[in-house]
Amino acid sequence: MNPILITVLACAAGLIIIILVVLSMWKKVPQDKAAVVTGLRKKIITGGGGIVVPVFERIDYISLGNLQLEVISDESMSLQGVPIGVIGTAVIKVKNETTSIFNAIEQFTGRNEREIEQSIRTTATSVLVGKLREIVSTMTVE
Repeated sequence: MNPILITVLACAAGLIIIILVVLSMWKKVPQDKAAVVTGLRKKIITGGGGIVVPVFERIDYISLGNLQLEVISDESMSLQGVPIGVIGTAVIKVKNETTSIFNAIEQFTGRNEREIEQSIRTTATSVLVGKLREIVSTMTVE
């Protein structure tokens, strides 16, 4: 076989392997999610793509969409000391800023995006129930 042909084939095979390795490390992120990459470097990918080195970096996803929560407070005391049942709805979301996304992923950990969303729901509902009771305590029954 011709040595030039072997060299060309080896270069072509090497180039294909390099392209496949880079494509396997490329992670796409939709517009309504954020990917937090930690490890060698700390960065956020929103609505685009980036390279994540599999062994040295970890990628976690968090939703940037709205979460609707139903807030129920039974037996909240009004200003007059009358117990009142209150039902409310709140819409929350993680702000699409680097510091807000880092804070959210740091505080609300989980193995996958669903667990992180459930952690956000649980914590936010607890806080909102307390705030709802606080608001009701300043109001009269009328």
